[in-house]
Amino acid sequence: MVAVQKRARPLLAGGAAAALVLGLTACAGSDAGGESTAAASDCGGFPDGDIEFVVPYSAGGGFDTWARLIAPELQERLGVSVPVVNREGAGGITGVTEVYGSKPDGQRIVITEPGILATTLLSGEVSTDFTSMVTLGRATVGPEVIVVKGDSPWNTIEDVQAEGRELLMGTGGLAAVNIISFDALGLPFTNVVHEGSSEALLSVIRGDTEIAIFPLGSVAEGVRGGDLKPLVVVGSEPGADNPDADVIEGVPTLDEVTGEDGLGAALEQHRMIVAPPGLSDCVVDTLADAITDTFESEEFQDLARDANLTPAHLGAAEAQEVFDGTFVTFERYQDLLAAQLEG
Repeated sequence: MVAVQKRARPLLAGGAAAALVLGLTACAGSDAGGESTAAASDCGGFPDGDIEFVVPYSAGGGFDTWARLIAPELQERLGVSVPVVNREGAGGITGVTEVYGSKPDGQRIVITEPGILATTLLSGEVSTDFTSMVTLGRATVGPEVIVVKGDSPWNTIEDVQAEGRELLMGTGGLAAVNIISFDALGLPFTNVVHEGSSEALLSVIRGDTEIAIFPLGSVAEGVRGGDLKPLVVVGSEPGADNPDADVIEGVPTLDEVTGEDGLGAALEQHRMIVAPPGLSDCVVDTLADAITDTFESEEFQDLARDANLTPAHLGAAEAQEVFDGTFVTFERYQDLLAAQLEG
């Protein structure tokens, strides 16, 4: 099921935007979890029963794959069941919003990406203060890739630019990476929302939409199979240890095409595990330690390689800095985001 996303509501007004930046500046200086406002001052009986691991997209996409790889490892380390639950909707926002409103006891976590949260918050589409969520760790980071159908007559981004018209873009929800990168390339688009990367990319392959931008790991299989064609890499070129590096070899980066140094790196996707605001430090440490131990495990590293995934773990405190910094960075593009999202 697809729908063209409505573009409504302005970005935060000047005072609210300033308050956002000030709040994030304060957050960035503290450890993950900060001075918790949770009622409990220690772990008590945590974990107390199942820890629900929410994926805010449908099954089969990149976020879902990571969650299902991580969940059994957390289960082993925490001694409780960690079921993966798909709560798709609103381009990845429904599941995160549900977790945000959950009791801050550590029994519910979610894997998400701060870019989509920052875009949604800054657009004024929700009142949920995603900036107050607690980051438990980063799973991976990598470039986004602009792709078209494998047999498309477009072989370069210049071919697309020569069309001189609005494009149908398949997305999992309108994110700043779409808006900012396509603006830099001078490409207008209509956003067609799907529930996750797998559905959006399938729409490109079928010809229902014309172009998409998704993480390297999400598009690699389609590129290898000839169903998708990469035109631009948005972000840093992956290292040789990345099993998907070969599929974008020789593909120009956004910086190379636009001449804007550092723009692509600012738009890379960071997949993070986060929890509701207000967790006690003890609960944060327990969950973060289990995640860190998972990623440091040679067995897990092997599992990731077998799944063609490239871990790029950050601990809770470092991941929180990246999470907070994303909101500050995207706020700089307030006017551009407002122009795309209103109307």
